[in-house]
Amino acid sequence: MADREVGVLAIGAGPANLALAVAIEESGSAELADGTLLLEQGPDIKWQRDLLMPWARSQVSFLK
Repeated sequence: MADREVGVLAIGAGPANLALAVAIEESGSAELADGTLLLEQGPDIKWQRDLLMPWARSQVSFLK
């Protein structure tokens, strides 16, 4: 990875940083969006990685 100067650095693609990324994208500021970098250690984004039972889609009850 090359050196890069960023305005916003988000580490981990969890719910809070994904919401932040959406808010930045929808802010209308192309400069802010271009200066934002979201880092994730995995090769893709998965909800609750390695925490779910094989048959489960989420650990939160649909009633909540």
